[in-house]
Amino acid sequence: MIIKNHSFLVTFVLLIILSFNILGQKAKVVLEPESILIGEHCRMLLNVEAPMDSHVKFPVLSDTVNKNIEIIEYGIIDTTYNKEKNNIILNRSYTITSYNEGYFPIEPFEFKMIYEKDTVLFESDARLLTVETVEVDLQSTHKDIKPIIELPLTFYEILPYILLAILLISLILFIIYYFKYKKQKASKVSIWENPEVPAYAAALSKLEALRQSNYLKQEKFKQFHIELTDILRYFLEKRFNINAPEMTSGEILSKTKDILEETDNSKLTEIFSLSDLVKFAKHKPNINESEKMLKYAFEIVKNTIPVEEKEDNTLKNES
Repeated sequence: MIIKNHSFLVTFVLLIILSFNILGQKAKVVLEPESILIGEHCRMLLNVEAPMDSHVKFPVLSDTVNKNIEIIEYGIIDTTYNKEKNNIILNRSYTITSYNEGYFPIEPFEFKMIYEKDTVLFESDARLLTVETVEVDLQSTHKDIKPIIELPLTFYEILPYILLAILLISLILFIIYYFKYKKQKASKVSIWENPEVPAYAAALSKLEALRQSNYLKQEKFKQFHIELTDILRYFLEKRFNINAPEMTSGEILSKTKDILEETDNSKLTEIFSLSDLVKFAKHKPNINESEKMLKYAFEIVKNTIPVEEKEDNTLKNES
């Protein structure tokens, strides 16, 4: 009976330990280098791996890591995606230093991860920063200060002045050209800015031009999806007065969920999701996927044509 109880307790403890890493999140600290002289700079990198759809909050650091280690410079969080492991890798670097000699531990940092409405706290590993002093030979004799040695100018010292002169000459020539030869021409009004062209007509025209392009045949998938999402952004701006060209994909979808039909919003979500993968995660879709997204775009635009416009078009077709 005692053996069974011990076995159950060990199993229970193991399950608790494993539950902290069941989502695959982990964090580590890297010091480059781990040993410095007093006042020298060191790079401290916080590296986190987490599930793809999770949101990780980094610890908020002030001007110091601890009382012996100061932060000189803060880096931004860099995000990369690992499709094979279905996770994200987050990196943030700090430039640190210390003005005291000794061995200074960097205690584990606490991270917070929000995943599928659950909040998980986890920690990084600990590190030790070694700070050594500069050895001074007190027995050495004093030496006279050597006079300043004048060196001849090198090409690399003169180069900035040459480049500046070229820049000034180019600027002067440009000004002469602009005011003497350039003719003032009224810029053509963009189809999106033309008030006489309805939003749906402009979008359908642009989508048809994209369909006729050779992007897919030439496997220029990134350019294809950039233009496709740009057309939809300008369409949403002109049709629903949403500042879509300046918004992220997530911000746009949060606006359109109350404007578009559920099926159209789902199609729009698929278009922006695939486009983001192509643009930011180097995903390479096939031609069928891309043509399907173009078809979805046509359907979204046609489903949002105002009723009065549809009736006018019907009467014109009948006549």
